[in-house]
Amino acid sequence: MRETANDTFTEIFQVASKFSANLFDTELQAPRVTSRQKSRANPQTTSNEEYFRVTTFIPCIDTLIQNLTDRFIKNEDILSSFQLLLPGYACEKK
Repeated sequence: MRETANDTFTEIFQVASKFSANLFDTELQAPRVTSRQKSRANPQTTSNEEYFRVTTFIPCIDTLIQNLTDRFIKNEDILSSFQLLLPGYACEKK
């Protein structure tokens, strides 16, 4: 998903934009950019879609991937022991 973040987010953003326009009668807009902003991401983007992709979507995907990797790498020995419960694996070991 990280490799196709641009295409995936384009679809998500289009749905969110339509939802926002229909439900709230408003357009999704990036916050204004100031030169001395320090408390949030301040990327130089050319569109609202690009701003939300860079500041929200990609960091969320990166965090999700990192958390899943950490969780499964840390418990790899426990997860591999579950293979003994599978009949096919147990038959091969005999």
